[in-house]
Amino acid sequence: MSQQQPPSELESALNAPPPRESEADEAEAHARKLAKKAKKASHHEEDHSGELNIVALMDAFTIILVFLIKSYASDPTQITQGDDIKIPTSNTQLPVVEAVPLVISKRAVLVNSQQVVRIMDDGRVDPAEKQGFLIGRVAEALKKEAEHHKMISRFNSKVKFEGLLLIVADKDTKFETLTDVLFTAGQVEFGQFKFAALKNE
Repeated sequence: MSQQQPPSELESALNAPPPRESEADEAEAHARKLAKKAKKASHHEEDHSGELNIVALMDAFTIILVFLIKSYASDPTQITQGDDIKIPTSNTQLPVVEAVPLVISKRAVLVNSQQVVRIMDDGRVDPAEKQGFLIGRVAEALKKEAEHHKMISRFNSKVKFEGLLLIVADKDTKFETLTDVLFTAGQVEFGQFKFAALKNE
């Protein structure tokens, strides 16, 4: 019988399994992978943080625009007299105050320069527009103005909503129409009134 010779050192090296990394090496490799992932995540967050927030920018521009419109469109001194409205005269020395303007002309009631309801030929508001003394569409328009001024006051501490209404009425306005307007204003947070008048020269 022939006896098997023990394998040579070269054969043993060729047949041996590949060397295995130690646990320390495996842990180090795993730590490197985690570090790479964290680095990628931080770069991703930095890219997003540098983006422009369009929604916030549009909100800021809207607030500025609303404030400018209020400044230019709500100036009560811009009322132009004509056939539809002749403002009464007075000896008052009080200056014109900044307030929400409501105009009562011979033909319509206007809130902040926008016509709301029509005045009939007899000088009264169309009864179809009224519920008792309340003029529905005037109440809606004034409520929007109140909300508008409250919104501005939230962003500008110098602007406060005090419920002040500037009545710019034609000198021949019917007492019934005037009282209906004042009653309506009082129902929607406008409880203070100033009446516009021209100073006698």
